[in-house]
Amino acid sequence: MIQDIGSVVYLIFIGGAVTFLPLLVSHHLAIRQATIYLVLYILFIVIVLLYNTELKQLQVLHDLFLIDTLTQNITILLTLSTGVLLLMLNSGSVTNNHSFELVVLILLALIGLYLLISTTSLLLLFVALELASLTLYLLAASERDTITSLEASLKYFTLGAFASSFILLGSSLIYGFTGLTSLTTINLLLDQATNLELGLLLLTTGLLFKLGAAPYHIWIPDVYEGTATPITAFFAVVPKLAFIILILRLQYLFSSFYLTLVSLGSMIIGVMAALYSEKLKRLLAYSTISHVGYMLIALTADSYYGNNALFLYVFIYIVMTLQLFTIVIYLQKANIIYIKQLAALYKFQFLLALCFALGLFSIAGIPPLAGFFSKFFLFTSALQSSLYSLTFVGILTSVIATFYYIRLIKLAFFESETFVAQRTFHVSVLLNINPISLDAVLGYILSFTTLILSLFFLVPQPLFLLVHFLAVA
Repeated sequence: MIQDIGSVVYLIFIGGAVTFLPLLVSHHLAIRQATIYLVLYILFIVIVLLYNTELKQLQVLHDLFLIDTLTQNITILLTLSTGVLLLMLNSGSVTNNHSFELVVLILLALIGLYLLISTTSLLLLFVALELASLTLYLLAASERDTITSLEASLKYFTLGAFASSFILLGSSLIYGFTGLTSLTTINLLLDQATNLELGLLLLTTGLLFKLGAAPYHIWIPDVYEGTATPITAFFAVVPKLAFIILILRLQYLFSSFYLTLVSLGSMIIGVMAALYSEKLKRLLAYSTISHVGYMLIALTADSYYGNNALFLYVFIYIVMTLQLFTIVIYLQKANIIYIKQLAALYKFQFLLALCFALGLFSIAGIPPLAGFFSKFFLFTSALQSSLYSLTFVGILTSVIATFYYIRLIKLAFFESETFVAQRTFHVSVLLNINPISLDAVLGYILSFTTLILSLFFLVPQPLFLLVHFLAVA
């Protein structure tokens, strides 16, 4: 055991020394890149240690934290997703010269999310939540020289503090009536206690706000639009995954009727608001809200098939989100912000437009792409749990959402050249862009995610086995 610890310390020391060598010869850019490489190295060590851990279930620190198979695998997924997003951050799309600080903030947020998905205490739940939330507020202000980024951070902080007060007040009421902070013990008393409704309502409302479900979604469009794109991708993937797993663990605290209403509202509001979006990032923000509604369908099902569909949907959602936000980074380098600026994109960058189309077809649920399978198993699990209203609304909103996804493809491939000539942005910027030579790392991320979405139907068994393993954990 001591030799293993010594080996890990030795690896971290050598990796850190090699990583920080550029600091001797350069300035802010080298500091940011060196910090990213060091954090990536640390995340790699974390994945290796988690993968080689043989513990099936362990409660530590006087039962304040639960480490089990689900926690370990979700922690690995959180770590992998963060690593990919750090590579996106290293692409240079964040203009702040001191953005090496963002890497440290991302690592602190990740630690908070690690604690969040494993805690079994109301007290530690709030502490972990605030550790993650405070760093997310700072990350929203990553572009400190732009008004939109500061405005996004201020809105996020104000509304997030309001949601945190709901969670704290709800936890206080639950503790006041039960005298307990252990969530496991509180679960045993739910059938006997009669005064917990208000506390549970406040607690679950605050958690749904953090998740970004409607009608507690008002912060998402402004925050996603105002934040630097790699940070927006981080918001759309890593905290979303952590809060979904947290709600899955605390599912016994949620009313199924309440989850049904929130799921319906998220799907309807997300899809209808996206129809009137003029900016690409804002459309993706509303799309994220609708995806939260779909995930809540699986949580409402509260069954093995629901959990199986939930994990499958989450995995494919992560890949789709990474792919689309990688494309958004490319488009923003060409000053493409508005949806109408996508017109005739294929004439300037055919490969980028093709990847964009495949990603949109997948997120719309068109077979045989990966997004089709995620929605198919999701709606099947809902039907097996007799959730007919949620299934009907889910299918209907998916059809409506297909309209604005297809509209983007129409603009990119079938818009007239006359409109292209009338565009206000400088189209020659796109003429000289090679997606791989511009930034090899972004090109690899885009290629890998697009291949997963396109070829998933050929080899789906590994992911099906993994989600089954997590569903029974």
